[in-house]
Amino acid sequence: MLDSLRKFVSGWVAKVLLVLLVGSFALWGVSGSMLIGANSNSVAQVGETNVTVRQFLSTYNRNMNEMQQRLGRRLTQEEGRIFGVESRTLGNVVSFAVLDEYARLQSLSLSEDTLARMLAENPQFLDSSGKFSRDTFRRAVNNAQMREGDYIALQNANAIRGQVMQSFATETILPKEFTSILRDYDNEERKF
Repeated sequence: MLDSLRKFVSGWVAKVLLVLLVGSFALWGVSGSMLIGANSNSVAQVGETNVTVRQFLSTYNRNMNEMQQRLGRRLTQEEGRIFGVESRTLGNVVSFAVLDEYARLQSLSLSEDTLARMLAENPQFLDSSGKFSRDTFRRAVNNAQMREGDYIALQNANAIRGQVMQSFATETILPKEFTSILRDYDNEERKF
């Protein structure tokens, strides 16, 4: 029984179901009471992780810009709503908040050195000689209509979210020793 459950959980079907579950919660399962955070600046709250109006609007604007670039024209807010930008943004920020809350509970973080190395290796910020350029970095951040501190915090959060998602996507859920003990227990013969 446990072997069959273990095989199912490690299979691609379970991963697809997990993604559908998270996606459906993010898009349809957010009730009005969940959207009212601890203060008036919150759009949503997951545990102790708040999604501020500013974070929502920043993500919304990026999604709108992305949609406008794909279509090759400016969109009104109503057109954006028709294309699902607003609901997709809400789903994104709630999903991010779930991952951020998990990272907070597990005390996951990046060191400053790792974050600095990650930014320095980003091809967007390299000059013609292939080295990190502070001016190129500032221009890119300004073009994204963000402040430097906000951009760095966003990159930090994205890296941690990526690590959390990658840890869930791995095949091995239990250590080999624990798996072998469970298998031995499952295969034992019991007589009454």
